Amino acid sequence: MNAVDAEYSPPDDDARYVETVNRALRDGDSSGKHLRETLARDELTGLARVPNSIRGAIWSFLLMSSKGHKDMFGSISDEKFRESANQSFEIMEEVMRDQLDVDAKRTRPSLKRFRGQESKNDLVWILAAFCEKENLRYVQGINEIVAMFMLLQDLGHSPKIVCELVSLFLHDFASWDLESSDESDTSSFAFHKLKYCFRSFRILLQYHDSELFNRLESMGLEPNMYATSWFVTLFARNFSVEATFALWDNMIVEKDRSNFFFFAAALLVSRRELLIQVSDAHLPEEILNLQAETKAEVSALWAWAMKLKQNTPNSFVQVLSSQLTMCGLRDFPDKDPVLMTVDVDDIFGDPNKQFLIWDCRTMREFESGRIARAAHLELDGLRFGSRQDAVKDLESVIAKNEPLRISGTHVCLVGSGIPAEDAFDVIPAATCLTKNGFRYISILKGGFPEALTKSPEQVTDLSHAKLEAGISLRKRQEERSLYARERGVPDGVIALVNRTDSEVTDMVDKAKGTIERFGSEIRSALANQIAQRTAKKGHEEMQDDGEAS
Repeated sequence: MNAVDAEYSPPDDDARYVETVNRALRDGDSSGKHLRETLARDELTGLARVPNSIRGAIWSFLLMSSKGHKDMFGSISDEKFRESANQSFEIMEEVMRDQLDVDAKRTRPSLKRFRGQESKNDLVWILAAFCEKENLRYVQGINEIVAMFMLLQDLGHSPKIVCELVSLFLHDFASWDLESSDESDTSSFAFHKLKYCFRSFRILLQYHDSELFNRLESMGLEPNMYATSWFVTLFARNFSVEATFALWDNMIVEKDRSNFFFFAAALLVSRRELLIQVSDAHLPEEILNLQAETKAEVSALWAWAMKLKQNTPNSFVQVLSSQLTMCGLRDFPDKDPVLMTVDVDDIFGDPNKQFLIWDCRTMREFESGRIARAAHLELDGLRFGSRQDAVKDLESVIAKNEPLRISGTHVCLVGSGIPAEDAFDVIPAATCLTKNGFRYISILKGGFPEALTKSPEQVTDLSHAKLEAGISLRKRQEERSLYARERGVPDGVIALVNRTDSEVTDMVDKAKGTIERFGSEIRSALANQIAQRTAKKGHEEMQDDGEAS
């Protein structure tokens, strides 16, 4: 939904505070560290206080402190820029020119700044010049970002500076906007990067609020269906000018690319009661209408976002930030992660999070070496058993974790660390927990071998020989079970597939003993039933003969 603004009239700045910040701008180091330290913060939310009158100068200084920045347009004047931008516009495809004109007319139309034709022309020319310099096709939504920079009190009337700042801003916070806009081009870096963003956001929401996540998933509402405008415009299309400035202030000051993901998650989680209780028919509309109007709302959401971030495994935050800075598709993850994964530093090295560790390997492997803090979670039914055995295992998993449902405990499931093997036990168990509304469910990346390699001091009762024997036995059992399932072996027989010869012999002997012990009783009972049925039939025949005579 496009935000509808009342005329934006920012409050007057405190003159003394403005002078303090100006001094930091003049005297600060090129990294922006001194300026960031000078900016005051809200005591409750930590939101940066950026003076309206010099917001452009502050953004410019912090954005240009990016390593390796070069001026895109040199020392040309704004008039020369307009002439050059108009030429760029004229050589664009007709369909692109028409789209720019349409988007310029519907960009913040309620604001006086964009009612005049001069501002509309500047908006179109900035977009045309931007696309030429970045060598990309126009992406709808960038007009909303450009508009916010045109609203800067101190620099917004210079189209050249606006174009420069938009480029810097998008490179830092929305690099997926700087690639191919052809959604059918699944080989483009932008497609994969935006897909990665949605996937990461999905995992984040699932981790912190699986109930809300399940509600949206049940309606087929995945992030790409409702959050595209959030990511493409960084909420400029959904928020008021005041709210967008407040959000971008902190994004630029903090310069942590992952913060946006937590803010978006906070927006959903903060409205969870409405989104869970609203009817199915109205849910899509409600989620598309989520927005913020005031700086106070953004402050509250930012504080919520930082709590979510603090309660997220550090390894996830680090990986997310590093992936967002990647420059080449070759470095991008190919396969979809399904659940939150953590590393050993998360479960052993973070005193702010309490992890309950479930070891999901076989009992033989567990007894041959385990994480000292881990408890065993029996999943042989999932690995080797019939469908009924698997159901029983999953019911047991839910029952054992039930006390943790409303607690703040993080639950980590430890498996073999091999994805193909974890698919038999760890992943189904973790998925079952999230599907049933449990929060903070994760899987240890690399499984037990990772813990053994990186944190051997956390491992106890280790016997390498027994461990290897246990692993070999599990693999043979998994192969047999898979072979049986693929060939349609009945559930009752699958239970025997992974028994050893001695175990099967014992079962047969027990069955024989049962038959011998109760055989005579069974024969006697059968004889009595036959006699009773014979007597009853004879009685009925006599009655029929009597009636006939």
